[in-house]
Amino acid sequence: MISFWVSHKHRSSMGKMAMATVVGLLGPLAVVAHICVIHPVQRGPALPTPLSYGEDLCYRRTPYCGAVDLPKKPTTAFLGGAPAELVFQQNLNHFHEALPGSIDVAISYDLEPTDASWTTLLTLNEFAANDMVTMTNYTVSVNIPTRPANHAILRWRYISNNAGEVDPANNTEAIFYNCADIQVVANPIPATPVKQAVAQARSVRSTAEGCTVASEFVALAVETTVRGTVQHEIFYDAGQQNVLWHRSGPIRQAGVDENITTLSLYGTSIPKQPPSAHPEYILGLTGEGTCVMFGADPMYAWSYGPKRNQVLVREFASGGDTMQEWASPDMQHTFLVKLAAGGTCEPVLERHPDREMVFTQFMPNAPIPHGIFDIPSVCTKPSLTFGHGINHQ
Repeated sequence: MISFWVSHKHRSSMGKMAMATVVGLLGPLAVVAHICVIHPVQRGPALPTPLSYGEDLCYRRTPYCGAVDLPKKPTTAFLGGAPAELVFQQNLNHFHEALPGSIDVAISYDLEPTDASWTTLLTLNEFAANDMVTMTNYTVSVNIPTRPANHAILRWRYISNNAGEVDPANNTEAIFYNCADIQVVANPIPATPVKQAVAQARSVRSTAEGCTVASEFVALAVETTVRGTVQHEIFYDAGQQNVLWHRSGPIRQAGVDENITTLSLYGTSIPKQPPSAHPEYILGLTGEGTCVMFGADPMYAWSYGPKRNQVLVREFASGGDTMQEWASPDMQHTFLVKLAAGGTCEPVLERHPDREMVFTQFMPNAPIPHGIFDIPSVCTKPSLTFGHGINHQ
C-alpha cells in the first residue's frame, strides 16, 4: 500500500514548487532505451543486470544500428534454414493511438547495408500498456535463411510513429534501432519453418467497436512473471489526467524486491520542454528515497478495441457476466474484460509474452484519497535526476 502519499501538501502548491525547481535543474539530453537485445548479444558494451527503465546502452536512433561500430566478428552462431530463438525487451512503451506502431526483426548479409539489404524475419504489433514506463520481454522464434555467412547482421526496429519521440529530426517515424552480429552456419538438413501465429487462425471480429474503462478508478492486480509475483496498486483519474501506479516485488530481477511508483501528471506541462512532454516521476527506480523525472507521452483513454490495435477474439457469458477477449493481431498480447454498466468495461486479465496480470479488485468511481497525486518532496530537491523525454534547452 502507498498511504504515505496522502500526507503531502496540497497538489497545487507542491506542483508550483516542483515546476519552479525543474526550470533551474534541466540538464543535458537524457539517453534512454527502447529496444534492448539480450540473445543474441546486442552490438556494443555488455548490458547490465538487471535492465532498468531507460537503459542508455540501448538508446539507438539512427539506421541501421544506431551508429555503433561493426565488430570484427559475430557473437552468436545460428543454423541456416532452422528456427532461432531471440530474446529482447521493449524498454519503454510509446503506444500512439492515431497510428499504432510495430516491432520488426530483419537480417542483412551486407555488412554495409542499404535499405534494400534487409529481409524481414518477424513483425509484432504494438500494444497499449497504459503507462509509458513499462518493460516487456519477448522470446520469439524466427526462421534463419538457409544462406550461410561468416558474418551477418540482425536488426531490430521499434517503429513507434509517436511524434513526441522523433529524434533526430529526420527520424519522422520515431524509430528505435538495435543490432546483433551473427554467423549463419550451413545446415545439411534444414528444419521445418516455424509457423507464425496470425489472427486469421482464430475466430476474430476486427470490426467490433470495443469498450472503455471508467474515467476514475482504483485497482489492485497481481502480476506473475518468471522473476516472481509483483503487486500492483493503481489510482486513475482521466478527468484530471493523473495516474499513480505502484509496483512492489521482483520487478526487474528475481530475488530482489523493489518498490517503484510512477506518478504521471498528464495535465501538466514541463517548463522549457515540448508541450507533448508531461512530468512522470518515478520513485525508487535508483534506490529507496530517490526520484527520477521522465517526460511522458500524452495520456490516452484506457480502452480495448480497434483503437488500441486489438481484435475481438470471442464474447461469452461467465457467472452472469458478459466477457470479451481482445488481442493484438499477432496474438502476442491478450486482454480479458467484463462488460459493465453505461457501456464501460472492467479489466480482468492481461497476458503478455513475459507476464500475466490478474486484476483482483477493480473499483470504478471509487473515492481517490486526497493528496494522492501530490508531487513528493524528494522530487523537488536539487538531487532530482532526469530520464526519458527531458531535453536540454
